[in-house]
Amino acid sequence: MSTFFLFAVSECKVKVDIAFLVDSSGSIRRSNWRKMKIFLQAVVDQFDVGEEWAHIALIPYSTNPKVVLRFNDLKGPALTAEAVKSKIAAMRQQYGLTFIDKALRRAQESVFLEYYGMRPKVSKVSFVLQA
Repeated sequence: MSTFFLFAVSECKVKVDIAFLVDSSGSIRRSNWRKMKIFLQAVVDQFDVGEEWAHIALIPYSTNPKVVLRFNDLKGPALTAEAVKSKIAAMRQQYGLTFIDKALRRAQESVFLEYYGMRPKVSKVSFVLQA
């Protein structure tokens, strides 16, 4: 059984575009899927999510990764940590097989482009979560 620990001193106020690629394959037990989503929500809480600071994208992946949140899906006052956490809570487990390569490709083609809200001259980070 996996246990997640998250320690933080304060909110991270930094301009960054973050994509979370979350293993959603059939090898993840339902209980661990719930724990991963709780962990992910706790990570989001550590960032100052907003128009000027952190923008978040979400890609649950398995056989066919799907983008559930792009950088430009939430804008202005709608771009909050609570809105991102709501998207995380609504993510459904896909089951299927584990294809990290497809998830990385999907992020490159469907998230990390200016057309999808990626900001030039802002740091970009991808986190791959796998239980």
